Amino acid sequence: MSIEELNKRVDELTDLVKRQSEVIAKTGKQMMEYQVKDVKARMASLNSEQPKIDTDEFATNDDLVQLVTELQGQLDYLEDRNVKRVYNSHIATDADSSTPIAPLTNKDGEHPPDFYPKTLGELRDIDAASLLQLCEFFELIVENNNPEDIAELMKLEKLSKEELDRLINPKPKTLEEKLKGLKKEDEVELFDELARFLGVRIRRGNGW
Repeated sequence: MSIEELNKRVDELTDLVKRQSEVIAKTGKQMMEYQVKDVKARMASLNSEQPKIDTDEFATNDDLVQLVTELQGQLDYLEDRNVKRVYNSHIATDADSSTPIAPLTNKDGEHPPDFYPKTLGELRDIDAASLLQLCEFFELIVENNNPEDIAELMKLEKLSKEELDRLINPKPKTLEEKLKGLKKEDEVELFDELARFLGVRIRRGNGW
């Protein structure tokens, strides 16, 4: 695929996401306006003998504006990530190491840290510490702290108060502790998960 064709596809995707964002934002605003009108109509139908309703519980116009603004912000972040993923997905697996990789923001719109791989070569050679921190930045790692698992363990084991507290409120691990417990196969899995998130096609494992 030529550069011209790639640019055309990126432009088409950008336009599509933009139009979808406008439709979603407009629909959300219309739904909230309808809800406010419905609440006002029901309040007007109440007679004066009924208890006074605390209107603080209902959404105000400012609340709706803030909600729509936040929704539009999330859509903007999503649009930006989608466009950059399309660019990254067209980087060949055997491309030159100096080929740039588009930087993605996280779900809150925060820009990646300085050690984010800027080229394909930097991504291929990324060290375990940077890999782990990037996966945490993009929230690709989910802590296993299932309350049901803890409750089941409490039934099987007689735990002291201190042990129970450490189980329910575990002390955050340092980067060194996390790296020490990181197996080679875990590192391969994290690399492939990060590559998929970025849209890059290179892999260390045998997965898609």
